Amino acid sequence: MVENQSGFRIKALRSDRGGEFTSNEFKIFCEQNGIHRPMTTPYSPQQNGVAERKNRTILNMARSMLKCKNMPKEYWAEAISCAVYLMKSYTKSVHEKTPQEAWSGYKPVVTHLRVFGSIAYTHISHQKRTKLDDKSARYVFIGYDQNSKGYKLYNPSNGKIEISRDVEFDEEGVWEWNDQNKNDHYSPFFDDEEEDMVQPITPPSTPPPQNIQADEASSKTEPVDFNDAARDEKWRNAMDEEIKAIENNDSWELESLPKGKNTIGVRWVYKIKRNAKGEIENTKQDWALYGLKQAPRAWNSRIDHYFQNKGFIKCPHEHALYVKKNTKVKQRDDGIFISQEGYAKEILKKFEMENCMPVSTPVECGVKLSSRQDGKKINSTYFKSLVGSLRYLTCTRPDILFGVGLVSRHMEAPTTSHLKVAKRILRYIQGTIDHGIFYKSSQDFELVGYCDSDWAGLLKELNFQQKNPTEIFVDNKSAIALAKNRYFMKGASILIRSIILFETAFKKEVKLEYVKSQDQIADIFTKALKFDSFKKLRFSLGVMNLV
Repeated sequence: MVENQSGFRIKALRSDRGGEFTSNEFKIFCEQNGIHRPMTTPYSPQQNGVAERKNRTILNMARSMLKCKNMPKEYWAEAISCAVYLMKSYTKSVHEKTPQEAWSGYKPVVTHLRVFGSIAYTHISHQKRTKLDDKSARYVFIGYDQNSKGYKLYNPSNGKIEISRDVEFDEEGVWEWNDQNKNDHYSPFFDDEEEDMVQPITPPSTPPPQNIQADEASSKTEPVDFNDAARDEKWRNAMDEEIKAIENNDSWELESLPKGKNTIGVRWVYKIKRNAKGEIENTKQDWALYGLKQAPRAWNSRIDHYFQNKGFIKCPHEHALYVKKNTKVKQRDDGIFISQEGYAKEILKKFEMENCMPVSTPVECGVKLSSRQDGKKINSTYFKSLVGSLRYLTCTRPDILFGVGLVSRHMEAPTTSHLKVAKRILRYIQGTIDHGIFYKSSQDFELVGYCDSDWAGLLKELNFQQKNPTEIFVDNKSAIALAKNRYFMKGASILIRSIILFETAFKKEVKLEYVKSQDQIADIFTKALKFDSFKKLRFSLGVMNLV
């Protein structure tokens, strides 16, 4: 198959000495096709290091996939098959290309990839159900079909596997496995019993020594140093094996010591590995280099140079913190303009919205969101990443603050309805990508508020001396009358924070002024507005574009 698909003939096939590679049938086949068969020596997996390391990577992936969804070990074959499928689409080993691209010449499409072991709901065609039956069935996703564009779904209740294209996934869901599910499992990949993937080792023919208890007792404690370990035959053998492994892996090269230089010392680290019962499983030792005192400084200097070349700036108060500024600042005679245009473009690209159709407002009028919003559940991690990116953008884009706050309330259980509102904000950003906030220069600084918050603490931190009463514009005449006349308060149930506002008004620390509803700038932070009103208030905030 490989020869037919690639157009190249196989000239050599390197393998271990497993029975499938040493059979007469396989030997005759290779001889007839002129295939050279180099083999490793017995019990020497390091001679076939590339294949062995790839097997280890695949097994690590499969183990993690099973653990992530609490799946029984019986599904190892499906996990391995899925891991191999994924590795073809993301590992880069040949000229920065994935294996699939190197093989076929086309970049792989990854939009269809799903989390192994997720809950899957597949559509049941009307031919297989009655009018009152469920329209979908619940399965466990176990991989991808090799011969069609479909997903492989497993039903633990009856042990059947189906291939389907019309599937909805709950990637955060976990199947509740029980003993019956485990026993009824049938692997579609292996009909026979599971075979050990490690080459079996023939047990020694000689019986164990009679003094095994005394030998075990001498190895129950970890050696303090090399001299202590050298007295025990088990530790001596273990150290010999460690040295041989290092030599076989070409971990070092023998060199002459330069004049005036000192050697770096090494030391043995001894460790006893025990099982859950406290019994000794094996002894482990590592040969470690003694680190130099200059090593941390050299490493810090190297990584600092790398980060600075990438545009990061080190925090002067916390040297382990690096910040990359994505803000653009323009200084003019009449003020300062700050924007995050570059960061906004990164957000659009990250969420594949760089070619979306722009809209005039971030939130559509009349939109109301709730935790019981209609729509299908979506990946909460994806939604949190989107909302978090938008929250950082509000530093220079207060015009999207209301919309971002609206979707921020539903990050734990988002649906497609919540995602639609969040992506509308991205569409608005697309149409106002060059907008930022403009701070006008002024000789006479005057604090003006459009809300009833208490900013006294902040003013003290700024060392700001308030000379005249702060003007607060309110679009409710009754509220102004209530604040100016304390007799209006009799018999009314008023919150303490409201009373504080009244007291500040009486002390003339603030001055309440009436403002028309269409001029109330605070509305842009509290409700969805039509375009004309939104555009007017946005300009009042100082959000604009400077060409």
